[in-house]
Amino acid sequence: MQRNRIMPANKLFYQILLYFLSLLIPIAVIGVVTYANFVAKYKHDFIENATKGLEISAGQLDAHLRTVQEAGISFFSDIAVSRLLKPDREYTLEDRASLVDILQSLKRTSAILTEFAGLVFMYIDHDKVYTTSGIEDFDAFFQRAARYDEFAVDYWKRSSESGRDIELLKPSLLHTEQTGERVVPVVVSRLVRGYRAVLVTNISVNDLQRKLKGYAPFDSTQFVALDAYNRLVFGPEQQAAAVPALLGKLAESFPSGEPGSTELTMGDTSYIASYVQSDLYGWKLYALTPVSEFNRQASGIWGMIVVICIVLVVIGVLFSFIFTFKLYTPIQRIKDVLSDHKEPVDAPGAPANDFDEIGLGINRLIRHNLTFERQLDSVRVEYADQALLLLLKDRETADAVQLEQWFRERFGFTKDRYRCIGIHFEFKEAFYAHIPDEERLIVWSKLKKLIRGFLSRHFRLHVLEMTRHLYLCVMEPDDAGKDEAGLRQALESFMQTFQFDLQFCTVRAGIGKVHQGIGGVADSYKEAMVALQHCDGRRDCEIVPYDRLPVRPSVMYTFTDEMRLLNLLKAGDPALKAKIRQIIAQQEQDGLSSPMVGMFITDVYRTGLRFAMEQGLEPRELLDEERHRLLNDSEAWPPRVELKKASLFVFYDRLADELEARQQTFKTNAHISAIMDMIENEYDRDLYLESISDRLGVSPKYVSRIFKEKTGMNITQYLNIVRVDQAKRLLASTRLPIGEIADKVGIGNRTTFLRVFKKTEGMSLQSYRNGAMRGQDDDDYELTEG
Repeated sequence: MQRNRIMPANKLFYQILLYFLSLLIPIAVIGVVTYANFVAKYKHDFIENATKGLEISAGQLDAHLRTVQEAGISFFSDIAVSRLLKPDREYTLEDRASLVDILQSLKRTSAILTEFAGLVFMYIDHDKVYTTSGIEDFDAFFQRAARYDEFAVDYWKRSSESGRDIELLKPSLLHTEQTGERVVPVVVSRLVRGYRAVLVTNISVNDLQRKLKGYAPFDSTQFVALDAYNRLVFGPEQQAAAVPALLGKLAESFPSGEPGSTELTMGDTSYIASYVQSDLYGWKLYALTPVSEFNRQASGIWGMIVVICIVLVVIGVLFSFIFTFKLYTPIQRIKDVLSDHKEPVDAPGAPANDFDEIGLGINRLIRHNLTFERQLDSVRVEYADQALLLLLKDRETADAVQLEQWFRERFGFTKDRYRCIGIHFEFKEAFYAHIPDEERLIVWSKLKKLIRGFLSRHFRLHVLEMTRHLYLCVMEPDDAGKDEAGLRQALESFMQTFQFDLQFCTVRAGIGKVHQGIGGVADSYKEAMVALQHCDGRRDCEIVPYDRLPVRPSVMYTFTDEMRLLNLLKAGDPALKAKIRQIIAQQEQDGLSSPMVGMFITDVYRTGLRFAMEQGLEPRELLDEERHRLLNDSEAWPPRVELKKASLFVFYDRLADELEARQQTFKTNAHISAIMDMIENEYDRDLYLESISDRLGVSPKYVSRIFKEKTGMNITQYLNIVRVDQAKRLLASTRLPIGEIADKVGIGNRTTFLRVFKKTEGMSLQSYRNGAMRGQDDDDYELTEG
């Protein structure tokens, strides 16, 4: 008895124990494989650390150069500099008394750059040079106070004629009265009072090298730096004669110019060489870490693996016994739990073993589960209806895939295409006067089944009760669109059932267009609601297809309109409130109906609401709940346009006040502002990423990255939006040929112009022009359908 308590006399127990013990056999093999993988992974991490250290160093290098650049721009933006600075020959005696203000500004700039730069000077003509110590003669300064090995006096005279705003010169030895050191001159030039002024900041190569080594992961790591023109800035600490060979070896190791790491050998020493290119000015940085550093840190791994394997074997034996007891005990308890003597036995005879007895208990659980699933199915239907309502109201749902699967499994939908039909019942006073309460409730409860019964004979569909007496039918159209006549016939047959009840109610149906994908259900629903809102109300039974309505593409809330509004919000435009009023007024002038104006106001409100929430603003901080519900409901009937406009203006008034109180970071960025101004003023010229970056004096990669980060789009997308916007104005207001309009907006190729316009606006260029022209001629058109 005592033995059975310690070691159970059960076959299942010993089977489990043997399974666990068998796992100890491959430990030796695992140890060898682990050693190989560990060394390989350690070497990979070693190389990755070297590369990351170099990336950090490149980031610091860019930070130093960017600080020098921004300090130069700030110097020329100083009020005293822009007010006083001009050629020496134009100064009056009164002006010369104020030159100390320029020197003070230069000293402040030099103080900012003390950490990375040495000598800082400025000149605007060939007579005088401004330094932190005072004003010196031009020729004497470059011959005595600041003598460069690579740049003579004539070079500095010619430098003011360069059209570049920012330029990094090649490294040179700079001799001053105190000492001589190798520097990288950074030249920042600007037009001041019609003259080209030049500010020169000298960055110490030794300081750069010391700072880069400070971020190196290993003390033995050495650095090599080349500027954008492959000129050596600094190299490893070895003889100068070995540097050319090293540079050639590095160039061979990274022929594609892509960042990465590799191994190379120089003499008797092997190195892990890492390479990156700086983001701002394209400097090439190499880090050389001796392989011996890796070998030193990786030693002793094999002994550690052997010890670990021995420990694992010992622990594995102990844990095998422990886990066997732990696993066997729950199995025994599961068997006991599933042994429900109240349930009938499924199979005759006693169970052969513990697992058979557990199987019988599982069968009993399955029967209970089937009962639960039937109850869950009714809950699932309600959940799917709620998901569909969320999709229709908010245009998005987290369960779109499940919703599509639900349409396929429950209603047999086989195509990814949908059409919505809105059916609205309006009960007259006679209905409430002559029909008792109990019978009214019965009638209302049967309407949904009545609609499904009539229309399901012709189409696969799902009927959803949206609001009181308003029902939505989501149907599956056929492939060729031949369901138009059948759909109309089915609706007319449905309405004929009410021909003897027209004294009590009216029935109207709005038919949306066919749309692709589950997201298209919301679009077709919106069209069906628009069609319902265009019923003339003079007939008791009326059918209105959306595609028969005089809706012009020029009045739709397009992607371009939304992007323009978002750009105004992001820029914190002070005229935001006035422009919102102008947008609504323009839509009304274009002949937009009241229901469509109400829907347009809702779209404009949702754009602003989404932006406000992205900025961390709560809707209740800007608008009360009643106005929010009014603006967010695009299908409200009647539309109450004037009240919606007033509420929208209140919302944007408060949003504009909040935005004006916040500092918009990308507006303070000189580069982003310059790029946007360049595109908006020169969209009709040949603009591209390289030309913009060259004019700014920075790399194309840097321009592309910061513009994408600040605006959420690349430069080409923004340029196309501006060009298409200008083209729309010409299409709507002139009859110029398409080729001439393409030339006026800067797209010389007519085919490219057509492709860009369709991609941006979602319609062909000719369709847009036809819609805009028809909008000017068809204001008296009336729809009669029923």
